[in-house]
Amino acid sequence: MRQRWLPWLGVALVAGLASGGILGLLAGAVRTRDAYRDFSHTMRAADAIVAGRSAFGLGGAADLDDVERLPQVRDTARAGVSLVFTGRTGDGRRVGPVDLFPVLPADERLGTAIERMDIRAGRAAKPGAVDEATASFVLAERLGLHPGSTIRLHFLRPSSFPTAAATLLSNFGARLAGAPGASSSAIDELADGPDVTFHIVGIEA
Repeated sequence: MRQRWLPWLGVALVAGLASGGILGLLAGAVRTRDAYRDFSHTMRAADAIVAGRSAFGLGGAADLDDVERLPQVRDTARAGVSLVFTGRTGDGRRVGPVDLFPVLPADERLGTAIERMDIRAGRAAKPGAVDEATASFVLAERLGLHPGSTIRLHFLRPSSFPTAAATLLSNFGARLAGAPGASSSAIDELADGPDVTFHIVGIEA
């Protein structure tokens, strides 16, 4: 032992450092877990999203009234979403369902009672202002949006969706082949619903 004390000291130091590192990682994991739990509680994050019936025939078939009456459901907030639209940002960039997900709250509960917004810039959109929108910080980074930006969206009516779907499927081969504008021009021509220019009034997380 007297002859080999130095190697043993080295082993002890390595073991001590490794143990300290592991304890540090565990402590960091616990802090992260607690911080996320506290953040979710403060922001009243939703535990589940249930898709109800859609006029387009998309999504789920759940009766949301029945869901709300379940004893396991503590709180709810309803909203409508649109998956069929075409649009452009104020700087001319074309956007569609792969770029953004328009959500229209049914009342003031979404964003306040559930999924509270943390406004990073500007303000929250007024519930009664149909031309105001709040953008998520992810969307703002992706499209270069800020308070004052605009996005024009032209929606499709549910009654026109079967015809539009058939038209889009008919030129699917051209889109795969990379024909310029094969899909976007088709949606532009078929969109027959509301045509709204939304003003971004705030960025939220």
